[in-house]
Amino acid sequence: FMVTHMHPKGSKAEFSGFEGSRGIKKAIKEFKPDIAICSHIHEAAGIEEKIGKTKVINVSRKAKVFEV
Repeated sequence: FMVTHMHPKGSKAEFSGFEGSRGIKKAIKEFKPDIAICSHIHEAAGIEEKIGKTKVINVSRKAKVFEV
């Protein structure tokens, strides 16, 4: 798991006008976590997408239960 506040660069959350982080995208590509969770853009709650095989989920202020 990777948990960050900011969303990665190129994320669908960029519809908000806030550019994502190049560093987070680079870390996802390098470390290849199964799941990356972010939350900076509240209006992007529920957006799920992929970077490589990593599932990127914007949870915003909503609770999300993960079973490991």
